[in-house]
Amino acid sequence: MTLAELRAALLGKSFTEPVQINSSSTVSEPDKFLAIQFADCERWSREIEKCPAYIRLVQFYEATK
Repeated sequence: MTLAELRAALLGKSFTEPVQINSSSTVSEPDKFLAIQFADCERWSREIEKCPAYIRLVQFYEATK
């Protein structure tokens, strides 16, 4: 999934709080989480699939679909 596809799928939606994205991570403020993760992805200069923020976004997407 591309970053643009993640943006389209996640931004502008409302999510129930908290969101459990994996066994050790819970997102308590989804809007702030998304803003920070997308900003981190924009600053990443290497392969996007290796970006920790991108991995968290994919996990968030999987947890909320």
